Amino acid sequence: MNEQIDVTAAVGKVDAIQTELEQLRSLLQPQGFNPNHPRYKHPDGKFTLEGAERLYRHFDEGMGVYEAAKKMQISYRAAKRRYELWQGAGGENRVKRQLGGEATLTR
Repeated sequence: MNEQIDVTAAVGKVDAIQTELEQLRSLLQPQGFNPNHPRYKHPDGKFTLEGAERLYRHFDEGMGVYEAAKKMQISYRAAKRRYELWQGAGGENRVKRQLGGEATLTR
């Protein structure tokens, strides 16, 4: 029962498995969020519908106006206005818009 192990082959298999695991991890981990992506903002800097929804989702999560403004790279004043619109739409209980990658709308 003294089997010889081909160390070079074993290391090669471990490396291959590690590469596959890293690829899987990259699929599971969220990619860096860019609030200036065209999906979220028009060229003039105004929000797209999805950009506004992203900001509202931050409010849904309990994020404050200042923190949300910083995260979305907008002025405090603009975030405050959007916060008031979010509240007027029902706050956390508003009808949520579908975001890219989501299958259904939620309430």
